[in-house]
Amino acid sequence: MLNIGWSLLTLVAVNINPCVVSMQGQAHAIKFLVSEDTVTVELFFAKEHVPSDLKSGSHVQLLAVKGKSVTSTGKTTYMTSVLARNLEVESVTNIEKPKSEEAAVKVVFNVSKEIAIKIVKAKEQLVTVYETSSDGQKKMEKRHLTFRLELMKNNN
Repeated sequence: MLNIGWSLLTLVAVNINPCVVSMQGQAHAIKFLVSEDTVTVELFFAKEHVPSDLKSGSHVQLLAVKGKSVTSTGKTTYMTSVLARNLEVESVTNIEKPKSEEAAVKVVFNVSKEIAIKIVKAKEQLVTVYETSSDGQKKMEKRHLTFRLELMKNNN
């Protein structure tokens, strides 16, 4: 076992090179099964970060949320950057009683080992979040990077 920041990384080798890697944090978990070519990655999202029509077989891009703004009319805009494109969704599961709002939807992907490593590294990042409450109070805190999914435009 190797402790990496907030995560616990466990590697268990089995015969033909497959191994299980599991990373868990406060509200999120990443778990994947490594085979010769692809990796199954399991990520948890807040409902607001998953398209309502997402289903198995959909192709999405995985985004890192860099900022969020809400207008006085309630319209929310996200500032994002692309982490990975054209990821195929293996399954989508709504969690009935999630531990937190950030873990309300579980999405499983099949990705290359390189993409899986990129996702793990991004998940380890701490970002500084500045929030202003309705009464004008400003608050700063460190959080793990938030992920968001968007359907690919040419999705079938």
